[in-house]
Order: sequence, then structure tokens, then C-alpha cells
Amino acid sequence: MRSTILLVLASSHAAQAASTIFHLTDVHVDPYYVTGSLATCYCETHETCPRFPPSCGMANATDVAAGPFGDSPNNCATPPALWASATTFLASALPAPSVVFFTGDFGEAGLSAACGPPPLPTAQRQILDVVAHGMGSVRALFPAARVFGVYGNHDSSPGDYFGSSEEMAWLYGPLGAPTGAFGVDLAGDTAALESLQASGWYTTALTPRTALIALNTNYWTTLYVSTRTTPARPTTTPFKKTNPNPNPTPPKP
Repeated sequence: MRSTILLVLASSHAAQAASTIFHLTDVHVDPYYVTGSLATCYCETHETCPRFPPSCGMANATDVAAGPFGDSPNNCATPPALWASATTFLASALPAPSVVFFTGDFGEAGLSAACGPPPLPTAQRQILDVVAHGMGSVRALFPAARVFGVYGNHDSSPGDYFGSSEEMAWLYGPLGAPTGAFGVDLAGDTAALESLQASGWYTTALTPRTALIALNTNYWTTLYVSTRTTPARPTTTPFKKTNPNPNPTPPKP
């Protein structure tokens, strides 16, 4: 389901020295969102996303128009302007954080289907770009903070599908590289980088006495029907490396 969920949490944690930790999650930013467009076209237009028919344009007086804060009844996601406003407010209203956790669903579900044929970006390129933009904008606002990311179920193509290391190399490799959106704050931690690039999860030290464990729970998403088996929680099918539905119906027309 596509919905607008922009959740920004901030907390102050007192340890040996006071620090502030921000947690951002499920921001669902839609780079193709157009305020004033037909909300029934997921608040996008044919011009911004040619996958939609030419009839998807700006709303008239009798239509439901895409508002500045999204439109959940029509499954519209988060406008980029709302995301920018929220993060700018966060930077101005609270003490600068030392750590930021960004826990996935960077983009809207429709990114898992390309907006059009080449030379337009592929669906995978769309996802890589929106994740990099989200992480980059947070780092630009909080340059002194360490920013750690994990993947949400919408951060893949097809959506809700996370396969073997080989299948997910297009995602884990670029973002988990030492200069990638996820890997840059893990530079120097070889074991964490290797795990991130291989499987999308990692653990690293925040302080000499505090460890961060970043899980990738997406192997249990709806399209990945074959999950791991344990004696305590048996599953009906074994863990497979192949996509059980290689050509799912895109979430948008």
C-alpha cells in the first residue's frame, strides 16, 4: 500500500556525555510529486512520470488536487517540499545530533517501476538516486553527525522483494561502498562494510561501549515468500535465491 508516512523522531540520551540522536523513518519521498496535479494519478503527471497517461495532468476546479502535504486517501506519497521543510525545521528547532538513524522506505512504492523507457532512469536507478538524495540531504544538514541507514521494503525493485546477495548487488554494492550513501560513515570498519555490501545489514561501534546493530528484515517481505527455517519457527518452503514472481504487476498504472 502506498501512503504518506513522514515520521521524524528525536530523542536525547544521557550517557557519559550528553548527546542527541535523531531517528527518521518511512519518509516515502516522491520525486515526481506535483502539487496541484490530479490526486487520482498518485499526485504525479505524465510530464514528471511518463508511465502515466497524458490525461494525468493538473487538476481543474472539479478535481481532487494534490495538496502540499500529500494525499493519503489517494495513496500519494510525500512531496519533496514537505521533506525539505521537515528536515530544515528539525535542524533549526533542536540541538544538532551526534547520530542519525535513517531506517528505510526512503521513496514511494512507485519507484519500483520505471517511469518510462530508456533513456529515462531504470527503476533500480530511481531507487538508488532517491536513497542517496535522502541520506545526502541529512548529512548536509548535520555535517558533524554520523548517519546510519537501513533498507525499507519499498527500497527495492520489484518492491517488497529482497533476494540473494547476487540479486541485490545492484542495491547493496553502490550504497554500501566506502563512499556510498550507507557506507560513508562506516569507513574504516571493514567487517561492517563487507556485511552491508553482501546482505544489507551490519554492526558497528558507536562508542567503545555501545554497538549499533542494523538489521535487514526485508527477507520477510511479502514477495519473498521463501524465508529462512529454524527449529523454533518452521516455514513451509526453503530459503531460495530466485524471485518467485520475477514480473509482478507494478503498483501503479
